[in-house]
Amino acid sequence: MRTTAAILSIILATALGGCHETQIVCPLILQKGVSVHVKDSVTGAFAASGAKIVARSSTYGDSSALEAGHPESDFQTLGAAHRPGVYTVTVSKAGYQDWVRGNVSVTAADKCELRNTELTALLQP
Repeated sequence: MRTTAAILSIILATALGGCHETQIVCPLILQKGVSVHVKDSVTGAFAASGAKIVARSSTYGDSSALEAGHPESDFQTLGAAHRPGVYTVTVSKAGYQDWVRGNVSVTAADKCELRNTELTALLQP
């Protein structure tokens, strides 16, 4: 009788535990789906200071910018697109033509993270 009760309690515990669903909690840190290195097309020098990136999909838009006049930020990447999707990415900067790249795909790596798509924008004066 004790053996049967022990087996039943193990089966019951397993059955109840099996119905328990683990909830995934993602950190509240925004990840860039797109990172853009900004360069001058003539000199090849990094030129992110004063540049702005805009990433637009059919349902979502995002942008970021680096303040002008800070050459130390020229080496930084501009980031945007914090959701999976297909984007048109535009980089603009005073003194240069807009750089546009379409069909930029951002995919999920898992339930919380994105695969980062790296691009290089060669800006034309």
